[in-house]
Formats: sequence, C-alpha cells, structure tokens
Amino acid sequence: MMDLRNLLIGGIYLAVLSLLVFLVLRFREKFWKWFVPVIFPILLTALFIYNLVSFTSLNQPYFNWAYQGVLRRLSSNELIDLYSTSATPLKPEWIYPFIEDYYLGRTLFIPENLMDSLDLSLERLVSQGRLAAVKIIMIDGMIEERDVEVILSLEMIDIHTNELNKNGNITREEGDIYHFVTAESDPGTPLLLIRFENQLFFIPEDLLLDLGGGL
Repeated sequence: MMDLRNLLIGGIYLAVLSLLVFLVLRFREKFWKWFVPVIFPILLTALFIYNLVSFTSLNQPYFNWAYQGVLRRLSSNELIDLYSTSATPLKPEWIYPFIEDYYLGRTLFIPENLMDSLDLSLERLVSQGRLAAVKIIMIDGMIEERDVEVILSLEMIDIHTNELNKNGNITREEGDIYHFVTAESDPGTPLLLIRFENQLFFIPEDLLLDLGGGL
C-alpha cells in the first residue's frame, strides 16, 4: 500500500514538473510574469494541503528498502524519550547532554578513587554538561548494596551505555549504568558522583543527607 502511494506521489511530481517545463518553453516571458503572483502561491497551497492531509501518517509504520523499521512521533521533546526509542548503541558521550538537562549550573564532586574507572572527561563535563565546576575530593566514592537500595527509591532516570575499547568500538553490549537522580532538590546544592559496581549515581548532596547518607 505504501509503495503504491509512493509511486502515485512520484507520478504526480513528474507530471507537475513536466507541465512546468512545458509552460516555461512554451510561454517564456509570459510564464515568469504569472509565476510569482499566481503559479507559485498555488504550488505552496498544494504542498501545504498535502502535508496537512499526510500528517497522521507520521505515526504509522513505514517500511522501505533503506530503513526497515517503524517511524513514530516521540511522546515529548525530552532527551530521555529520544534515548528510549533509539536503536543506536549508546556511548558515554550521551551522558553530557543529560547532565546539562538535569543539573545545569551545579558543581559536581567526584571522589578521587572513581577517576580511573570513569569514562567521562572532566573538561567536557563543564563545557558540554554545562556544570559550574567539577572538583575532585578525597573520599571513598564506592557505596554498599544497602545504600543502593535506598537511593533507588528516589525518582531518577537510568541510562545504559555500551562498553568501548580504546578505539571507540563496542566490546560489550552493556557498560556502565548512569543514574540521574531527578527528585526535587535545592538547585544550588552540589552534586556527588558515587558508584556501586557498574552503576554510577549523580545525586544532589541534600538528598543524600536526607536519606541519612554521607560518605
């Protein structure tokens, strides 16, 4: 059905194009005299009506030789919806825009013992993540399983990345899991990055204190 529709649209396009070429060759100066005030507005109106009628088809399954999949409108303009519907392997570079979305302008504290295992660049956390500052602190950033269970009770967004080698190629289907705690907190509160196994948590310090945390 879709292939037939594409053929019909292509046929109409060629017919209109052929008609325009004929009119240009046949009437020359008269054609251009009428093109701007008459023909051009008609073409624009026709395109507008076509797109208006075809609007509902944007949420329908669409298959062709170049893309074997389903095109659907995202439920919102949030970056997380794009991530959730993407089939592209997720690299750590995706983390920076999420940090900007949820923690714009905050200061991030990173425990020194997490630095060797961190796939993120401190410079890009500031330049792309739009943090106010990134500071290394001398505390233990590894937490216990019992602490994880408490933190996971908070409202958050989870991002699963793929593990990459030094050349940037995927070595495993799943690498680190980044948790962005989005529960309401004071916008001026610094962030703390903590870790449990392959899970990293970005959590506002005041929420951690409210949970009875503190490292």
